[in-house]
Amino acid sequence: MFRKFALSVAVSCAVISAPAFAQGDDYCDEACQVARKAQDPLAPITAILTDNTISYDASGAARKEFQLQPVHTFEGENANFILRGIIPTVGVKDPVSGKTSYGLGDTMIQAFYVPNSYNGGFKMGYGLQASLPTAQSSKYSTLGKGAGVGVVGFGFNGNFSYGGIAGHMWGENATVSTLQPILFYNMPNVLGGTYVGYSNTWIYNWDADQWTIPLGAVVGKTFVTKGGNAIDFNIGAYRNVASGAANDEWQLKFGVSFFPG
Repeated sequence: MFRKFALSVAVSCAVISAPAFAQGDDYCDEACQVARKAQDPLAPITAILTDNTISYDASGAARKEFQLQPVHTFEGENANFILRGIIPTVGVKDPVSGKTSYGLGDTMIQAFYVPNSYNGGFKMGYGLQASLPTAQSSKYSTLGKGAGVGVVGFGFNGNFSYGGIAGHMWGENATVSTLQPILFYNMPNVLGGTYVGYSNTWIYNWDADQWTIPLGAVVGKTFVTKGGNAIDFNIGAYRNVASGAANDEWQLKFGVSFFPG
C-alpha cells in the first residue's frame, strides 16, 4: 500500500510541477476570466466560496457536508499570501431511525505563500494548514485537532486549466494524506464562463490503510452582474472507485461562490 501511495505522490508532483505552455485562449471574456479564477486555488482573490458534498451508500444519502470557504489574498511585490478558512456544516444519518442531524464540523485554516511566477505563468504555492476541533459532536468530527503542510501548483494551456493540491495532516483522530487533481476545459466561444472538468480530493487514511478515490466530472458557469460582481455555480457527480471505511458509493457535489467586483 505504501508503494501505491508513493507512486500516486510522484505522479501528482509531476502534474503539479509541470510548466504551462500557453497563457490561455486569446478570447476570454469577463465571465471566462472569473471562471478561471474560480478554478485556480492560487488566484489572488477575495471571495466567499462554497464546496458541498452529498455522499450516497446503498441505502441513500448517508452524509452531507456543506463548506463555507472565505478566501482573502494579501498581495505583495514579489509574492502573495493566501488565507483560506473551511467551515463545514455536517449532516449524518442515524442508521436506526434514518433521520439526519446537522452540526458544525472541524474547521480548517490554510495559509499559502505564492511567489511570483516566472515559469510560463505556472504558479506554485507552499503552505501550512491547521484543523481546529470545533465539531459540536464526535459524529461531526473528522481530524479533530491537527496540523499539516500542503503544496499547490496551477497553470493554463490554451482553454485548459490544470494543476493539483497535495497535503498531509496529522490529526488527533486520524492521519491523512490528500491529493486533489484539477483539470478544466473552458468554453469561452460557446458560452462565456462555461466549463467542464474534474476537481475532487483523494484521501489516504494512514491509520486505517484505506483510500477514498472519487472519479467523475463537473460542469459549471460563471455569471457577471452589472455591478461587476460575479457568481460561479457548478455541479458534478463522482463514483467512488475506492471508498474507505464509509462504504459510500458515489458523491453529488455542487458549489455557489461569490466574487465581489
